[in-house]
Amino acid sequence: MTADAVRILFLVVLTLWTTLLPLADGAFYRRRPESKVVLEGEDASLSCSFNDLSSDDVVNWQGPPADTIISAGRKVSVLYERRHSIVGDASQGEYNLHIRGAQVEDSGDYRCSTPSVRAAADVTLTVVVPMVGPPDITGAELPLTAGDELLLRCRSRGGFPPPRLTWYNGTHRFGSEDTAGDDEGGSVTLELFTARVSKWDDGANFTCVADQGFPDIVRPRAASRILRVDYPPTVSVPSPSVHAREGQAVNLTCYVDSNPKATVTWRKLGDRLPRDSIQSDPAHMVVVTLYMNVNE
Repeated sequence: MTADAVRILFLVVLTLWTTLLPLADGAFYRRRPESKVVLEGEDASLSCSFNDLSSDDVVNWQGPPADTIISAGRKVSVLYERRHSIVGDASQGEYNLHIRGAQVEDSGDYRCSTPSVRAAADVTLTVVVPMVGPPDITGAELPLTAGDELLLRCRSRGGFPPPRLTWYNGTHRFGSEDTAGDDEGGSVTLELFTARVSKWDDGANFTCVADQGFPDIVRPRAASRILRVDYPPTVSVPSPSVHAREGQAVNLTCYVDSNPKATVTWRKLGDRLPRDSIQSDPAHMVVVTLYMNVNE
């Protein structure tokens, strides 16, 4: 082995030794802090504890805004001392951060660290403000007419973090989840557009769901709009030709589908129809049956 190779090997071993020795003999996390979600106004606690802290080790908490130093040891910065405190048994290496009455501005990334431990523990605190109510749906003056375009606009009502909006047609997701923010009111908006509605859209239930992403903390809110679509009558006759003997009773039936319900009239070419011979069923699909005897 050449002298240069020996020198390089020595430097590698020395580097590993100086790197790993403090990790083996120094302080280490007994309990790393974990990310947490709380409602606005609730207390929040972020746990952090170490084993084998030396007398020279100082545990620091940093957090919003801009990774500001919140505490050094058990002493809390004057900027935070009104609602923040360090709790736990310091002799056991416990330096838990307690925040009284968490506010939206407390949301963000936090770090619990001490200089002798290189891999600092970063966590996120999310303070949730529920929406003030279900979203609002506007647009689409009802009823529509078959062939019209449909434009519905869903807008959330407050809340932090801002909710994600999703449209559903019944139980099926409809359209995209792209939302537009509104800086003035802190709301988000999602539009639903269909170029042409048809008679099959009559009675469709379009629902807008606003979800802040933490169902265990605050439930999603929803609003619905049921479509009413007018469409012209379509007539179908299942048996356009009926053969019967003279004196035999026959039924002639036609189906009429429309919205609103159509008025159906039977006519006999060149003659009048028998009285009380017509019956119908009320619905968009009107079934009209003509009862008559062939000799009439």
